[in-house]
Amino acid sequence: MSEQVATLAQQLQESTRELHQRVERMPVQQELARGTLSRENYIRYLCQMLLIQTQLDTCMGLYRKTIDPGASLIHDYYFQSDLVHSDICFLKECSASNNRNPFLFQDHPILPETYSFAMAMNRSVSESPISLLGFLYVFEGSKNGSKFIANSLRKSFSLPDGAGVKYFDPYGENQKPYWAAFKESLAALTLTSAESEAIVEAAKEAFSGMIDITGALQNQSGS
Repeated sequence: MSEQVATLAQQLQESTRELHQRVERMPVQQELARGTLSRENYIRYLCQMLLIQTQLDTCMGLYRKTIDPGASLIHDYYFQSDLVHSDICFLKECSASNNRNPFLFQDHPILPETYSFAMAMNRSVSESPISLLGFLYVFEGSKNGSKFIANSLRKSFSLPDGAGVKYFDPYGENQKPYWAAFKESLAALTLTSAESEAIVEAAKEAFSGMIDITGALQNQSGS
Protein backbone atom coordinates (compact mmCIF):
# COMPACT_ATOMS: atom_id res chain seq x y z
CA MET A 1 0.00 0.00 0.00
CA SER A 2 1.43 3.39 -0.96
CA GLU A 3 2.07 6.15 1.56
CA GLN A 4 -0.72 8.25 -0.01
CA VAL A 5 -3.24 5.41 0.27
CA ALA A 6 -2.17 4.54 3.80
CA THR A 7 -2.65 8.18 4.77
CA LEU A 8 -6.17 8.25 3.34
CA ALA A 9 -7.15 5.04 5.13
CA GLN A 10 -5.69 6.36 8.35
CA GLN A 11 -7.41 9.71 7.95
CA LEU A 12 -10.78 8.11 7.37
CA GLN A 13 -10.47 5.99 10.46
CA GLU A 14 -8.88 8.53 12.77
CA SER A 15 -10.81 11.59 11.63
CA THR A 16 -14.17 9.89 12.09
CA ARG A 17 -13.45 7.79 15.18
CA GLU A 18 -15.00 10.18 17.69
CA LEU A 19 -18.03 10.85 15.50
CA HIS A 20 -18.46 7.13 14.89
CA GLN A 21 -18.43 6.47 18.62
CA ARG A 22 -20.95 9.26 19.19
CA VAL A 23 -23.33 7.68 16.68
CA GLU A 24 -23.05 4.31 18.40
CA ARG A 25 -23.75 5.91 21.80
CA MET A 26 -26.96 7.57 20.62
CA PRO A 27 -29.94 5.99 22.46
CA VAL A 28 -31.78 5.20 19.22
CA GLN A 29 -28.74 3.36 17.86
CA GLN A 30 -28.31 1.44 21.10
CA GLU A 31 -31.98 0.44 21.08
CA LEU A 32 -31.60 -0.74 17.49
CA ALA A 33 -28.57 -2.83 18.44
CA ARG A 34 -30.36 -4.39 21.41
CA GLY A 35 -33.56 -4.93 19.46
CA THR A 36 -35.51 -2.85 21.99
CA LEU A 37 -36.58 -0.03 19.67
CA SER A 38 -40.35 -0.03 19.28
CA ARG A 39 -41.82 -1.07 15.95
CA GLU A 40 -43.26 2.42 15.49
CA ASN A 41 -39.91 4.11 16.14
CA TYR A 42 -38.17 1.65 13.85
CA ILE A 43 -40.55 2.60 11.05
CA ARG A 44 -39.95 6.26 11.83
CA TYR A 45 -36.20 5.64 11.58
CA LEU A 46 -36.56 3.86 8.24
CA CYS A 47 -38.64 6.70 6.83
CA GLN A 48 -35.74 9.06 7.53
CA MET A 49 -33.29 6.65 5.94
CA LEU A 50 -35.47 6.40 2.85
CA LEU A 51 -34.78 10.05 2.06
CA ILE A 52 -31.07 9.74 2.85
CA GLN A 53 -30.65 6.59 0.77
CA THR A 54 -32.69 8.09 -2.06
CA GLN A 55 -30.34 11.08 -2.10
CA LEU A 56 -27.32 8.78 -1.99
CA ASP A 57 -28.74 6.70 -4.86
CA THR A 58 -29.30 9.85 -6.92
CA CYS A 59 -25.75 11.05 -6.32
CA MET A 60 -24.31 7.63 -7.16
CA GLY A 61 -26.34 7.42 -10.36
CA LEU A 62 -24.98 10.74 -11.55
CA TYR A 63 -21.44 10.09 -10.38
CA ARG A 64 -20.93 6.79 -12.13
CA LYS A 65 -21.80 8.43 -15.45
CA THR A 66 -18.75 10.67 -15.12
CA ILE A 67 -15.19 9.95 -16.22
CA ASP A 68 -13.92 10.37 -12.67
CA PRO A 69 -11.76 7.35 -11.70
CA GLY A 70 -13.82 6.92 -8.54
CA ALA A 71 -16.92 6.23 -10.63
CA SER A 72 -15.73 2.65 -11.13
CA LEU A 73 -16.35 2.00 -7.44
CA ILE A 74 -20.12 2.40 -7.79
CA HIS A 75 -21.90 -0.95 -8.07
CA ASP A 76 -25.57 -1.71 -8.59
CA TYR A 77 -25.88 -3.30 -5.15
CA TYR A 78 -25.11 0.03 -3.47
CA PHE A 79 -28.47 1.39 -4.66
CA GLN A 80 -30.70 0.50 -1.72
CA SER A 81 -33.62 2.93 -1.51
CA ASP A 82 -35.87 0.16 -2.81
CA LEU A 83 -34.81 -2.00 0.15
CA VAL A 84 -35.73 0.70 2.65
CA HIS A 85 -39.06 1.20 0.92
CA SER A 86 -39.74 -2.53 0.98
CA ASP A 87 -38.99 -2.74 4.71
CA ILE A 88 -41.31 0.17 5.47
CA CYS A 89 -44.15 -1.29 3.43
CA PHE A 90 -43.77 -4.68 5.09
CA LEU A 91 -43.78 -3.21 8.60
CA LYS A 92 -46.68 -0.89 7.86
CA GLU A 93 -48.54 -3.75 6.16
CA CYS A 94 -49.19 -1.64 3.10
CA SER A 95 -48.83 -2.44 -0.57
CA ALA A 96 -45.34 -2.03 -2.01
CA SER A 97 -46.23 0.73 -4.44
CA ASN A 98 -43.79 1.59 -7.20
CA ASN A 99 -43.77 5.12 -5.79
CA ARG A 100 -40.48 5.52 -3.91
CA ASN A 101 -41.19 9.11 -2.83
CA PRO A 102 -39.71 9.51 0.69
CA PHE A 103 -42.46 12.02 1.49
CA LEU A 104 -45.18 9.46 0.74
CA PHE A 105 -45.51 8.25 4.34
CA GLN A 106 -47.20 11.30 5.82
CA ASP A 107 -47.82 9.64 9.18
CA HIS A 108 -44.04 9.44 9.60
CA PRO A 109 -42.87 12.80 8.22
CA ILE A 110 -39.34 13.65 7.22
CA LEU A 111 -37.58 15.51 10.02
CA PRO A 112 -35.84 18.86 9.36
CA GLU A 113 -32.53 17.26 10.36
CA THR A 114 -33.01 14.53 7.77
CA TYR A 115 -33.82 16.98 5.02
CA SER A 116 -30.83 19.14 5.98
CA PHE A 117 -28.48 16.16 5.80
CA ALA A 118 -29.83 15.12 2.39
CA MET A 119 -29.35 18.64 1.05
CA ALA A 120 -25.87 18.87 2.59
CA MET A 121 -24.91 15.64 0.84
CA ASN A 122 -26.17 17.03 -2.45
CA ARG A 123 -24.17 20.24 -2.00
CA SER A 124 -20.98 18.41 -1.10
CA VAL A 125 -21.17 16.07 -4.08
CA SER A 126 -22.07 18.95 -6.41
CA GLU A 127 -19.02 20.91 -5.28
CA SER A 128 -16.67 17.91 -5.20
CA PRO A 129 -18.06 14.78 -6.90
CA ILE A 130 -15.44 12.47 -5.44
CA SER A 131 -16.65 13.37 -1.94
CA LEU A 132 -19.44 10.87 -2.62
CA LEU A 133 -16.94 8.15 -1.73
CA GLY A 134 -16.77 9.53 1.81
CA PHE A 135 -20.52 9.18 2.25
CA LEU A 136 -20.42 5.72 0.71
CA TYR A 137 -17.55 4.76 3.02
CA VAL A 138 -19.73 5.49 6.04
CA PHE A 139 -22.92 3.85 4.85
CA GLU A 140 -21.21 0.76 3.46
CA GLY A 141 -19.04 0.48 6.55
CA SER A 142 -22.15 0.62 8.72
CA LYS A 143 -23.36 -2.60 7.11
CA ASN A 144 -20.75 -4.50 9.12
CA GLY A 145 -22.62 -3.71 12.32
CA SER A 146 -26.11 -3.45 10.90
CA LYS A 147 -26.03 -7.14 10.02
CA PHE A 148 -26.09 -7.85 13.76
CA ILE A 149 -28.78 -5.22 14.27
CA ALA A 150 -30.88 -7.07 11.70
CA ASN A 151 -30.60 -10.26 13.74
CA SER A 152 -31.73 -8.42 16.89
CA LEU A 153 -34.69 -6.86 15.10
CA ARG A 154 -35.74 -10.18 13.56
CA LYS A 155 -35.98 -11.68 17.04
CA SER A 156 -37.63 -8.61 18.57
CA PHE A 157 -40.34 -8.30 15.92
CA SER A 158 -40.55 -12.03 15.06
CA LEU A 159 -39.82 -11.21 11.44
CA PRO A 160 -39.68 -13.89 8.75
CA ASP A 161 -36.42 -14.24 6.87
CA GLY A 162 -35.90 -11.58 4.23
CA ALA A 163 -38.57 -9.21 5.53
CA GLY A 164 -38.43 -5.91 7.40
CA VAL A 165 -34.63 -5.72 7.69
CA LYS A 166 -33.42 -5.88 4.10
CA TYR A 167 -31.74 -2.49 4.43
CA PHE A 168 -29.80 -3.59 7.49
CA ASP A 169 -28.68 -6.88 5.96
CA PRO A 170 -28.64 -6.38 2.19
CA TYR A 171 -25.70 -8.62 1.35
CA GLY A 172 -25.99 -11.69 3.54
CA GLU A 173 -22.80 -13.73 3.29
CA ASN A 174 -21.38 -11.27 0.76
CA GLN A 175 -21.02 -8.53 3.38
CA LYS A 176 -17.34 -9.06 4.17
CA PRO A 177 -16.24 -9.62 0.54
CA TYR A 178 -18.14 -6.52 -0.64
CA TRP A 179 -16.64 -4.36 2.10
CA ALA A 180 -13.14 -5.66 1.42
CA ALA A 181 -13.60 -5.00 -2.31
CA PHE A 182 -14.72 -1.43 -1.64
CA LYS A 183 -11.69 -0.71 0.54
CA GLU A 184 -9.34 -2.28 -1.99
CA SER A 185 -10.85 -0.23 -4.82
CA LEU A 186 -10.60 2.93 -2.75
CA ALA A 187 -6.97 2.13 -1.99
CA ALA A 188 -6.21 1.69 -5.69
CA LEU A 189 -7.24 5.25 -6.54
CA THR A 190 -4.56 7.85 -7.16
CA LEU A 191 -5.83 10.94 -5.37
CA THR A 192 -4.66 14.47 -4.82
CA SER A 193 -4.50 15.78 -1.27
CA ALA A 194 -7.58 17.90 -1.99
CA GLU A 195 -9.53 14.85 -3.18
CA SER A 196 -8.51 12.85 -0.13
CA GLU A 197 -9.57 15.73 2.11
CA ALA A 198 -12.94 15.95 0.34
CA ILE A 199 -13.57 12.25 0.98
CA VAL A 200 -12.62 12.53 4.64
CA GLU A 201 -14.78 15.63 5.17
CA ALA A 202 -17.74 13.90 3.54
CA ALA A 203 -17.33 10.91 5.85
CA LYS A 204 -17.33 13.25 8.85
CA GLU A 205 -20.39 14.99 7.45
CA ALA A 206 -22.18 11.64 7.13
CA PHE A 207 -21.57 10.72 10.75
CA SER A 208 -22.61 14.20 11.89
CA GLY A 209 -25.78 13.93 9.85
CA MET A 210 -26.68 10.63 11.48
CA ILE A 211 -26.03 12.09 14.92
CA ASP A 212 -28.47 14.90 14.15
CA ILE A 213 -31.11 12.52 12.79
CA THR A 214 -30.95 10.00 15.62
CA GLY A 215 -30.91 12.83 18.16
CA ALA A 216 -34.04 14.31 16.62
CA LEU A 217 -35.73 10.90 16.60
CA GLN A 218 -34.84 10.48 20.25
CA ASN A 219 -36.37 13.84 21.13
CA GLN A 220 -39.48 13.06 19.11
CA SER A 221 -40.04 9.70 20.75
CA GLY A 222 -39.11 10.89 24.21
CA SER A 223 -36.59 8.08 24.60
